[in-house]
Amino acid sequence: MTNIYCASKNLFIKINIPNVPKPSFVWNYFGYLYKKPNESVDNEHVYCKICFDKLKDDQPDINFFSIRKLIGIYSNTSGTGNMKNHLLSVHQVKEPQQTKITNQHILSMFSRDRHSTKSSQLKQQLGHQLALMCCRDLLPFSIVENEVVSSKSEIPSRTTLSPINLNKIYDVYYQKMKEILKLSIKFPTITCDTWCDKYKHRSYICFTIHYLDSNLQYHHYSLKTQPFDESHTGEAIKDLVLVV
Repeated sequence: MTNIYCASKNLFIKINIPNVPKPSFVWNYFGYLYKKPNESVDNEHVYCKICFDKLKDDQPDINFFSIRKLIGIYSNTSGTGNMKNHLLSVHQVKEPQQTKITNQHILSMFSRDRHSTKSSQLKQQLGHQLALMCCRDLLPFSIVENEVVSSKSEIPSRTTLSPINLNKIYDVYYQKMKEILKLSIKFPTITCDTWCDKYKHRSYICFTIHYLDSNLQYHHYSLKTQPFDESHTGEAIKDLVLVV
């Protein structure tokens, strides 16, 4: 990584989308660091291209090493969750198709013929889709208390939306995940990521399982996220891994 000390104008981020059936949208924004014309500089980390290009445009002649910490950088073995959080919190970039699908579900609830759908059924379906939207887009459940949203009689309250719908979604995905793991995995690998809530200053740890299916296609799923208040030692992490 000696070339990391050269001027930023001589470097670029090379995007290389993984060859998997449904690669995450984050790989459109994260790539490996290269030196012109095509020399690999760091193949152990992925860099945020948005951060890099902005700093490169602003300070093309500065030594890259001095601005490296201002860029979103992650290990190439980590999951995409932290990269998604970086894109959302720093650049306000979210998964377009996911948002589009979620919005279509929500809009369809309002456009249905009220005479063909019972009010209670409509409210239940809408609550399910709203809970999914909050989970996928990292939105607070208090969004249903927005003045415009809450004016709709079909919208469930926050106290109803959170425990009832969230628990149902969890139960469905939990059973689905158990079936997938039971049938598909022979040689799994578990990794973990830790981070700190910048508002409450509380640490969390997330466990992700990785495996190849019978067609050698790569898959990964989040198994568990929980508070991590202990000292961040290898022994403490090992104890948590054993009970996942």
